[in-house]
Amino acid sequence: MVLNFYSKIFMRVTPSALIWRTAECENEKKESEEFRIALNTSKRKKTQFAHKWEYHSSNALPTPSKSWPDMQPDLEEITSLEAEWRNCQRESYARAFANESNQLPGVSPCCDDILFTIATGLFAQEQGDSQRLAYKKKAGIILRVLAHRGHSDAMCSYGICLMEGRGGVSINSKEVVQWLRVAADEHKHVQATYELGGAYYLGDGVV
Repeated sequence: MVLNFYSKIFMRVTPSALIWRTAECENEKKESEEFRIALNTSKRKKTQFAHKWEYHSSNALPTPSKSWPDMQPDLEEITSLEAEWRNCQRESYARAFANESNQLPGVSPCCDDILFTIATGLFAQEQGDSQRLAYKKKAGIILRVLAHRGHSDAMCSYGICLMEGRGGVSINSKEVVQWLRVAADEHKHVQATYELGGAYYLGDGVV
């Protein structure tokens, strides 16, 4: 009778408990996988970071700003960067709440830099035609949003997308010049200045 009594209790509690525990385990597995990917990405970049440290610690002159990084992340690294971006957003809100601010936090430049890197990686993917176009369209949307936020590299890159009809946008020479002009005049962006000079020379979109 005692065994039968506890068996009935177990049968009543177990289904909901198992569902709760299964969901908890799935979240833990997802976080563990994101951490593993982020760790592997950091390991691959260790040498690159070391070179950058040596370069900035030396007396070498800094290279001009440009809108596209030398290396674009692959899909696994993009997954890691997306997790890093979500964490960056959470930290921005946490800092605002810690300071007892009555306003929502502004967009962190660091978070926007991560988003920009994600966009460059999406442009570099060469999967099947439909998937590749979806990646490039998503990248174009990210660049447009960042450009409107004042991200100078994104302004230049989005201007080039408008120049070449990339990222799911149509060619628009006038808008190209507008973005390049803002990036060059307000942010002293070197590549934007170069591209703007080319537009002036060819007369594309110049009013």
